Amino acid sequence: MAAAVVFGHAPMWNGYDPHVAILRPLPAYYAVQAFFVISGFYMELLRKKYAPAPIWIFYSNRYSRLIVSYWIVLAVTVLFIALMPGVSFPPATYLANFKSDSVSEWALLIFSNPMMFGQDLLAIVFSHTSNDLLIPQAWSLALELWFYLLVPFLWRASDRMLWIIVAASLAVRLILVLSPLPFWPWQQRFFPAEIMFFVLGMLSFRYSNEILNMIRSGRACLIVVTAGILFAGWLYPVAFPWSGRPELEILWPSSILIGGIFYFTLPAMFSLTGRSRIDRFIGEFSYPIYLVHVTIWFFVQPSFLIAACIAASAPLVFLVEQPLERWRNNRLHAATAKSDLRSAAA
Repeated sequence: MAAAVVFGHAPMWNGYDPHVAILRPLPAYYAVQAFFVISGFYMELLRKKYAPAPIWIFYSNRYSRLIVSYWIVLAVTVLFIALMPGVSFPPATYLANFKSDSVSEWALLIFSNPMMFGQDLLAIVFSHTSNDLLIPQAWSLALELWFYLLVPFLWRASDRMLWIIVAASLAVRLILVLSPLPFWPWQQRFFPAEIMFFVLGMLSFRYSNEILNMIRSGRACLIVVTAGILFAGWLYPVAFPWSGRPELEILWPSSILIGGIFYFTLPAMFSLTGRSRIDRFIGEFSYPIYLVHVTIWFFVQPSFLIAACIAASAPLVFLVEQPLERWRNNRLHAATAKSDLRSAAA
């Protein structure tokens, strides 16, 4: 899916035409929503692990999971801008020419670029484009952070309440689709319309046993889902049956296909690969690839972008993410041990 995002952005850079390519991956917009479903599934998986620990341990662990690699890629991007002023990098041009009389607009712009929080609000409140972000694709990480803030409360919510949240979010998305409001940013960066994907992932984990009774073969699910990610473009005539109705063409695949398919297939795929070290190793590259691909393209312009992204991601995986994951686990275990001692003393 990270590669699908890279391919989804490729037409803007080098004339890649997905309509004539053999490989026609899932559009980037839908790949991000699929990531949201997986994120919800994973957060529900962590509930028992974090239950004894203070809530600040969860928040700091999840924020560090995103922000450290983000800061490194941000610093490298700023370095490239400084060393290669001749490269036309849209965010640098936009920020260099940015003017506003609004103090709040300046404050959000300056705060959100290094901290990630609020990058979605720039588009909604001030109608900014992605060009005001030095890592343009990081708007989705801002939505991820809103979800993380809600996770401890969603853990305590009943299944019924989670389904109500899904229904309400779907209703918001339907209203937006049928309203005159533009697709961007209201259907892409408005968190109330996106929370349904995160919560569907949580529900998929909660109902894993029931879903596995219906769909047992993780290998079959993995093959079907992978083929869908790689060749979704070939399915457009089937996936988009409402020719001339772009609002329904957007609502159907994102809300029904992406949400539904991943809700029903994640339990079986996780049962197959959840303990696989190879699967975990491959998965660790997805976030760095997502972070680096825009910077790599504009400043390096490699012939093989995916290979270059993997190579650039390797130092982040081995030197940053893996040591940080050990640190997060150690502080979680220490906090859990202290909580257990206090409970025993009480």
